[in-house]
Amino acid sequence: MSNYNFSTINDKEFESLVLDILNTEFEFNLQEFKVGKDKGIDLRFSSEKNKNSIIVQAKHYLKSGYSQLKSTLKNEELPKVKKLHPDRYIIATSLELSANEKDELVTIFHPYILTANDIFSNQDLNKFLR
Repeated sequence: MSNYNFSTINDKEFESLVLDILNTEFEFNLQEFKVGKDKGIDLRFSSEKNKNSIIVQAKHYLKSGYSQLKSTLKNEELPKVKKLHPDRYIIATSLELSANEKDELVTIFHPYILTANDIFSNQDLNKFLR
């Protein structure tokens, strides 16, 4: 079985891959947007009650480690999430993550990330591709 590290695709292609995987696996019907400043929205599902019902942040961190991902999410993305106030926030990353790392991100993004199942790591994305 192949275990992809997604090194041959760029950030936008990674985002599109995440969109296709999540829409296929969970039937979210996520929206994708043009490249540019996104104010914290890479992908989104809108409901009648909340235009930002589900927000997905796709982080393609090829050569960065978990500490860089956590720092960026906490310092740059969390303030945006608080303004967007989604019902559900999902993170997808090309990094491999441990259970402890996922749990730490859940704590940082409480109450927006519902469970560690809303954090999709390299291992999770490869599982869906298999």
